[in-house]
Amino acid sequence: MAIDRSRAAGVSFAKRVYQSRIVGCALSLVFVATTTYPGGGMLWALMVLNGFVWPHIAFQLAVHSSDPYRAEQRNLQLDCVYAGGWLVAMQFSLLPSVLLLSMVGMNSVTTKGISFLLRGLVANAVGVLLVGAVMGFTVTLETPPQVIWACLPMLVLYPFTIGWSSYDLAAQLLRQKKALAIVTGFDERMFTPLDHWLYRLAQVLLRCRCGSSTATVAVVRIDKFQALRNQHGGLLMDALSARLGQLIKGEIRSTDLVCSPNAGEFFVLLLQAGAGGARSLTERVEAFFAQSVANGEGLPEGHIRVGLVEFSYGLVSENEWLQLARERSTEAEPKAPAGRHLSGRAAGEAVFMHHQ
Repeated sequence: MAIDRSRAAGVSFAKRVYQSRIVGCALSLVFVATTTYPGGGMLWALMVLNGFVWPHIAFQLAVHSSDPYRAEQRNLQLDCVYAGGWLVAMQFSLLPSVLLLSMVGMNSVTTKGISFLLRGLVANAVGVLLVGAVMGFTVTLETPPQVIWACLPMLVLYPFTIGWSSYDLAAQLLRQKKALAIVTGFDERMFTPLDHWLYRLAQVLLRCRCGSSTATVAVVRIDKFQALRNQHGGLLMDALSARLGQLIKGEIRSTDLVCSPNAGEFFVLLLQAGAGGARSLTERVEAFFAQSVANGEGLPEGHIRVGLVEFSYGLVSENEWLQLARERSTEAEPKAPAGRHLSGRAAGEAVFMHHQ
């Protein structure tokens, strides 16, 4: 399976490792300090640096790198080097040594499988040789009772942390899978191209001026779409935009026109409809949209802004008509109804009444 090494994916990976590294390094400090006690000033300084400072340094190195994914891989290799060094400092005491190797090995396997685990073992050996060359090698395999107790927090809490991180990642992948299904089933050809939509708007404006018809322009958009895109990613927000487009298309008549000039924004031209009927339509769209977000599709929560402008003789051009609707959508309060549900029959009746 190809690995997504885009910057966004790399930063996301670094964040997941950062959370587990904070917990792992802090818990490791407990049993390493107990095993090496009383130690010395330099040893305690290195333990504090590795236990509390290194996770934050590693995260900053990753997120400010041009390739966060590769930078985080290097950080994980350094974790293995440090672990090898602490084996020498603990004189290879059996339980804490095996526990420390298991922790960094778990991180290596979950990152890139067996091949990365083997690289981690080589890094462990490098750490052992480097620190051994400075401190010398002393082997004491016994594990005193106090060290066993000091290992218990790591044995209990770290697997829970890794499990929670895996669960969160699985939930994220499920949301993306559902979002991909929505985007894949979305056909942009069902929308009118913007230039043709504007041309029809100009024609409708002329007919309305002749007194032969009336119409309303509605601008429906997702509030703070770009900020939500930065927070949740492009795929989920494209799916949210696609869902809104599907709902709008399902509510309008075949004679009405809708176009989508930008993701998360829709222009709707409702023929033979006043502002009251247009408002009823957009309220149904808002209700169905809120329900879609809340019914387990895994979409982010979005708020809708709606701008409605009915034809009036004071409109100078079709551009002014559209611009006024866009301005009103900006001024409108964002709406996210509490999931008011219309049955198929009730929705059909509402549409029928609106079309009359």
